[in-house]
This record gives sequence, structure tokens and C-alpha cells, in this order.
Amino acid sequence: MINIAIRWIISIYIGINLSYTPAYANETVDIKTENDMLAIWSSNCKKCHQLNGDPTTIGTKLNAPENIFDLVKESTNEEIAAILLHGKNKMPSFVNKLSKEELAMISRFIKINILIRNFQENVKKDLNRMNQSIIGL
Repeated sequence: MINIAIRWIISIYIGINLSYTPAYANETVDIKTENDMLAIWSSNCKKCHQLNGDPTTIGTKLNAPENIFDLVKESTNEEIAAILLHGKNKMPSFVNKLSKEELAMISRFIKINILIRNFQENVKKDLNRMNQSIIGL
């Protein structure tokens, strides 16, 4: 009975009563652009950074940050592009590897992933609060 109640409350919560709108809801990325972003990431970033922002084994050996999305979450697209362009700490410069358009695309890709990550964290917090409320019934 509790499982049914939990599912019912969650479905109402998700379907009707979202207390916030995800910040990326207004972001539109067509499939070609998304594929281009992933291709740029795969060619230039994935050796050191996983898609979730955590470091790979190589990234860990090079002292990559624990999570790049957390590191640059307050940065603008332009600030992220500058880091990519000039490098930082052991991260190499991509000045001769990425065009301005590619720098802008990968910066946007990072920002979108930060927004998605924040949304997921907010949903988890809200579901935990709901679960605690149900347990207290």
C-alpha cells in the first residue's frame, strides 16, 4: 500500500506540481549540434574527463579536478572558452586545435550539463523530502 501511495504522489509531483522549472528547459539543441558537441568532447576532452564531469584514470593522474562541472558552474560560457583556449594547470591549451565555433559549442555543452546536473540534484532532494514526509505519515 505504501509503494502505491509513493508512486501516486511521485506521479502527481512530477506531472503537475514541479516546484521549479529546469533551467535548461528553454535550451534548444538540434541533433546535429548535439552530435557535433559530443564529437568535439570525444576528440578533445574524454581522455581526461568523463561525460559526467568526473576525471578519467588519466585525468586523475594529471590532477584533473574532482568534477569539472562543479569547478566551472559559476563561470560564463566566455570564461569556460578562455580556459579551453589557454589551458589551466596541466590541462593543455586548445588554441590551435579548436575553432571559435567549436570553443563556443563545447562551452555551451559544459553549461548545459551543469544545468542538467543541478536539476537532477534538485529532483533528488525533493524526492527525498517527499519520502521523509511519507515515512512520517
